This record gives sequence, structure tokens and C-alpha cells, in this order.
Amino acid sequence: MNKHIFLEPTLLGAKLNLTYEQEHMCKVVYKKDSEGDGHFFDSLWDASGETQYNDDYIIVPFRSTYSGKFDFDVGWQFVNIIGSAGDPKPVDPKTGKRPNIWIPILRDNGCTVNCCVTDGKFYLTDTNAHDGIHVCNTPSLVGGHVITGERPQRVALGGSVNLVSICQQHNVTGNSETNQHYMRAGVKGIGALLANYMLLERE
Repeated sequence: MNKHIFLEPTLLGAKLNLTYEQEHMCKVVYKKDSEGDGHFFDSLWDASGETQYNDDYIIVPFRSTYSGKFDFDVGWQFVNIIGSAGDPKPVDPKTGKRPNIWIPILRDNGCTVNCCVTDGKFYLTDTNAHDGIHVCNTPSLVGGHVITGERPQRVALGGSVNLVSICQQHNVTGNSETNQHYMRAGVKGIGALLANYMLLERE
């Protein structure tokens, strides 16, 4: 069974404005590295139960990974993370909408959430050309975890992850070795920064 580890919050994480639901459902997933002596960032926890986690994964509270906010400018280039869970959450039959508890966290803590922060396009990693096949789906905003760069990649031990407001279409495209796209910010804004602790195996 997967391990929920309750690490102490960071100094900034302890100050986050979270609801009871966010406190218990907004968590971060790490996967054991190939050497077996630590974990690397994998994804945001899928609390719906649709995603299965085995013993290679550990799940920690959002408060224990939050390390502040960061500013980004128009033109900032960023990519999705290879290996992260990108499938949409199931639609709530009562509301007809997908639940999203990450956007309110960004909003309530001073981050940009009024739009998909991309310029609405995707760019091919190897040519920098705009890929006109994909389009922005602004109404379906999510808290997407991304990193700076033009080539999607995994996040190594000790790295950091950015959490920004993007649409579902941008959140699920370009996050594999064979689907190489990157995005550019179309607005100036603020995102959240997650620390990727080197979590060593515990006895």
C-alpha cells in the first residue's frame, strides 16, 4: 500500500490559507528513484481514487512542500513534467463540472488564477514552431505543475516544481518523451513554488 507521510510544514507552508478539504486532499506524490535511496517529484495527488499508487510512491501534505511564490513574465517558457498524472478528474454528476481544489489554493494565496496563463498555443520543442493542432480550453482551469524549459523532462531529486493556473488541454499535452511541446506565458503573473525534498528511505 502507498505511504502517506505527514512531514512537518515548511515555514511558508504553515502560513497557507487552506480549507479543511484542501488540507486533507491537496497532497504531493513522490516516486522512488531507480537507486532506491530517495524519491523524486511525480505528481499532484489524485484524491478521486482513479489513480493507483503502489509501494514505490509516498504522498506528503502540500504544506510540507510549499516554498513560496514566484513571478513570471510574458514569454516565460515552460513545460509539463514527464511521468506526472495528467488525466482529468471525473465529472461531478451534481454540478457537471470537474472538481478542482488547487485553483482556490492559488487564488487564496495571491497567485494568478483568472485565466490559463499560456498564450493559448503549444510550441514544438525541436523547431519552436507553433503547433496549430492544439488549442487552449480556458474554461477548464486547473493547477498545473510545470518547470521552466522547452523540453518536457522528469524532475530530479532536489529540484523544484512550479504550480500555475492553466487549462486542462495545456495540462495534459506534451508530458512524455514522444510528445514534445512547450508553452509560453501570455500574461505576467504569479505562481506557487513547490520544493522537491530529497526524501530518503526510512527504516
